[in-house]
Amino acid sequence: ILFSLTVASACQPAGPPQPGSEPVAGAVVPASIETKPTAGDGANDAAILINSANPAASLILGADTGGGLELYRLDGSLAGAMNERRISLVDVRYNFPLGGSDTALIMAYDSTATELVAYRLGDDGQSLIQVSGRAIETKAEIEGLCLYQSPLSGKFYAFAAGKGMIQQWEIYDQNGSVAARKIRDMPVGLGAAHCAVHDADSALYYSQETVGVWKLNAEPESEAEAEAISLAEPHGPFVGDVKGIAIYEHQDGGGVLMVSDADISTFQLIDLSTHERLGHFTVAAHGGIGSVDESEGIAITSMPLSDEFPRGLAVVT
Repeated sequence: ILFSLTVASACQPAGPPQPGSEPVAGAVVPASIETKPTAGDGANDAAILINSANPAASLILGADTGGGLELYRLDGSLAGAMNERRISLVDVRYNFPLGGSDTALIMAYDSTATELVAYRLGDDGQSLIQVSGRAIETKAEIEGLCLYQSPLSGKFYAFAAGKGMIQQWEIYDQNGSVAARKIRDMPVGLGAAHCAVHDADSALYYSQETVGVWKLNAEPESEAEAEAISLAEPHGPFVGDVKGIAIYEHQDGGGVLMVSDADISTFQLIDLSTHERLGHFTVAAHGGIGSVDESEGIAITSMPLSDEFPRGLAVVT
């Protein structure tokens, strides 16, 4: 099941945490919306597809390994579904040049075929159209997927994490279809899974289950030297398995890493610039919606979407 909440309420009443602010000690945030159950009742990952012309019409993409890829409105109702593939991971990047125009690129992972699949939103606003041409085969089970646009070259990339490696693929338009070529394999150790990229800093963040959160340079010709950002006890705040990770960007620069401390059903907040821990929170049951337990996937935006989400939206699975 997918839940949504205003991430600001997990930080401080006046808005999201700013560098130098005091950490929050165990905030409790009520879930505000619950989507309809996924077809396979096994939601694994989520992404937010923003409608810039009408933010209130933005969609939540829910990846369900058993049921496919489903589209939800901000009120939690089902808008559409793509059930032809078993999709376990999904991410979105905007302004991807495809067939002569820019589009929101939806990249997903088919766990049965072990391949990356590209989609765009259909003209009806509630269906997905596959736009990848030849199969983009990862040839390994993938547990994390995130997209990146280089501020240096403008090129688009996909990172796929699993089996102790992070694969980096360049994604490009080839005669109106999405094609890809693998750029490099980066050994990062077993347990590396969920990831998120801060484009402006060319920074790839990834979680390693029992270890913590790490950072790599996302540029393809950079050295693959990982920097520890936040570790598990006794060296850091994480108590259980480190799972989903997402970036909440402030409108005026900087931001926050939101990371799932899954075994204790808690979300850790880490300043993107200083790497200081800002606090943590749990998502409590509210108004007939259950609490969030052992969350896997996270998606966040700081863009105001509606009256209910004036400071943005976080979605957890």
